[in-house]
Amino acid sequence: MATWLVLLAAALVLAFVVRPLARGADSAAALERAERGRLRDLLAAKEAAYAAIKEIEFDHLTRKLDDHDFEILRARYRAHAVALLKEIDALESAGGPGRRNKAPA
Repeated sequence: MATWLVLLAAALVLAFVVRPLARGADSAAALERAERGRLRDLLAAKEAAYAAIKEIEFDHLTRKLDDHDFEILRARYRAHAVALLKEIDALESAGGPGRRNKAPA
């Protein structure tokens, strides 16, 4: 009976010690999943910004947008695209998804 109590106490202590270590691995995996999700969202937003730029360029060529409105919209969409690219580069160079910070072969 005493042996069982000692084994039970040892198992409880072991579980108490190992649980934070296992939770740390889960947290790292959750963080990586969140970073991948954020990168996926940023890449989709980048494609949408590129599509918007192409659309206003077409609208300008077909005279649906005058020069003044075109310049305003183009500057706004380009600034948005540049901000997205900077955020994507920062996420990738920080060792996030894609791991672009590896040395070239």
